[in-house]
Amino acid sequence: MTDYRLNPLLRKSCRQDIPKFCKEELKAQTDSHTLEGKVLGCLKYQFRKHVSSFALCCRVRMDALDLLRDTTPYHTSREHTS
Repeated sequence: MTDYRLNPLLRKSCRQDIPKFCKEELKAQTDSHTLEGKVLGCLKYQFRKHVSSFALCCRVRMDALDLLRDTTPYHTSREHTS
């Protein structure tokens, strides 16, 4: 699963955290275009940085889906390396 919109339980559980932590990724969203894992990658990245700020239901859902075990690096457009 690469598009968070295809998982209604994840969308519901993280409905507060997705716009809070991944608003840049959501701005790039179009109805006809898949997000190619950008929001999921953002959630995982932000979770690792701000675990205590995430809603408990979102933390539980991400863990249940094994999203937190994925070690694929995610780089936001906000992280520019020189």
